[in-house]
Amino acid sequence: MIGGDPCEILNALTAGDDNKFVTQCVGMLCPFDSCLVPETGARLSMTLERLVAQVVTSLDSDRVSIKVRLSAFPRSLEPALVAAFASTEINLHPTQFTHTLNVTQWFSNPDDTEKEDDEYALLWCVLRRDEWDPNGWRQKIESTSDDKQMTRASRALVTSLGECMHRLPAHLGDDFQMKNIRKILLVTDDGEEVENALKRWCFETAGAKTVVVARPRREKSSGDSGDTWDIDFEEYPTSVPLNFTSVSLCVFRLGRCFDDIAAILKQVSLEYSPSHGADAPRRLAPNAWFVGPGVKLGRLARHRRVADRVVATLKQNGFEATKVLHLCSDREQERTVACRNGSAQVGLE
Repeated sequence: MIGGDPCEILNALTAGDDNKFVTQCVGMLCPFDSCLVPETGARLSMTLERLVAQVVTSLDSDRVSIKVRLSAFPRSLEPALVAAFASTEINLHPTQFTHTLNVTQWFSNPDDTEKEDDEYALLWCVLRRDEWDPNGWRQKIESTSDDKQMTRASRALVTSLGECMHRLPAHLGDDFQMKNIRKILLVTDDGEEVENALKRWCFETAGAKTVVVARPRREKSSGDSGDTWDIDFEEYPTSVPLNFTSVSLCVFRLGRCFDDIAAILKQVSLEYSPSHGADAPRRLAPNAWFVGPGVKLGRLARHRRVADRVVATLKQNGFEATKVLHLCSDREQERTVACRNGSAQVGLE
């Protein structure tokens, strides 16, 4: 949490282009300057009705001309808020609004499974549109995008990688970097659009001279060893001779369950370069870094035990120094996962 005046904080966060990942995902921020604690035994819907009553009291006397945009986290709060506003003079509108109501449900212990009797509070504030307009800011950012042809999904991916480049060194140490790297390995099965966005980021932002794309495909196994993965490697640009230098950075974007992701990354880490002779190096250098932005971990992603499971799964597959981070660019059920090749890779002869 960042303490202070919500308007001043939002102005500071959206003032410049230095940290573009913040301005891109600024609509996910939850400003507040008030806190409402539920009464003992009160249902959440009753607490939200109390909150709406406080909101109505705080607004100007000319309530007929006021239109409010709801910004609730989690989104499941919105239906109850809409129902509570129905009996008031305040009109709600998602785009033509004069004020924004920001509500966040905060739990005292986010690592426990949520139950009806969990302790929580509602953090909220009301801001005028000139103070906080998430819709207008998002449109402004998209209108100034470098590539008008990029879809929102592609822009979100590039933004997420930009945040990783800016913030991960503070979490992973001085020997980690995502720029000025001559060769980067991409592991993805999310389709041509995502692959092209990843390659563009590697060449234009990370400064890579060579990009190797690994495309995994599941193969059914006839024995008891489980499914295996057929991985197709392709090097770009294709007009230059193959570069047999080992890769120190691997970026992965895989739309699969995390057990499959870990198995794919392990197989990629064991692959040799396609050079001739017995001394062919592995594609990935020892202690190479793996970075996966926006890894989908499900609705329990915020629980510590889910992060612990990710760490344990990667360790079983030979990876170490794992970090599971919730960056600004990650959605509610997503996390950024970073790890590195272990010094004693599991499965090495």
